[in-house]
Amino acid sequence: MLNDLTAFDFLPLATERLRLRRFQEKDAPALAAYRSVPEIARYQNWDSMTLQEARYFIGDQALAVLGIPGQWLQIAIADLVTDELMGDLALCVKKSFPPFVELGYTLAPAFHGQGYATEAAQAVIKVIFERTSVEKIRAITDVRNEASIGVLKRLGMHLHSTIPVVFKGEEGFEHVFVLEKTKQK
Repeated sequence: MLNDLTAFDFLPLATERLRLRRFQEKDAPALAAYRSVPEIARYQNWDSMTLQEARYFIGDQALAVLGIPGQWLQIAIADLVTDELMGDLALCVKKSFPPFVELGYTLAPAFHGQGYATEAAQAVIKVIFERTSVEKIRAITDVRNEASIGVLKRLGMHLHSTIPVVFKGEEGFEHVFVLEKTKQK
């Protein structure tokens, strides 16, 4: 199962409006900027990112591969025409039987509400389901993150469970959404 993922390189990948690709050094200022917006970081496991941290992150991700359990692959979401960094999409294989892929995404505020997260995630889900033996994709979001919940529903994911959490020192709840290959739109 994991062997077909570790040898699996699907980037770059183009959609109608986007180019999904590896991060490039030129992306560092934009990455640091949107990852330092408090409203963006609110539901993420980071609070901010300096330019130096963005450069390190980009260098680290240059070596990342999909398929190593517990390690995240961050994919740059860029404008198809200008190649401007708009956000990122994250994938992580979770070690279970059978293994599944966890999905996440972050967009700069200027690109919210325009369907970019849905477009990027749809393209990646399609490729993973068509070219690997992955049978399930999972995403977790804070119950208050209505925009993310909307994206997950548009992807055809269904609410699997709601779990209590302590996140960034605050008690709350997270929704777990699941999309199974056999039930994909």
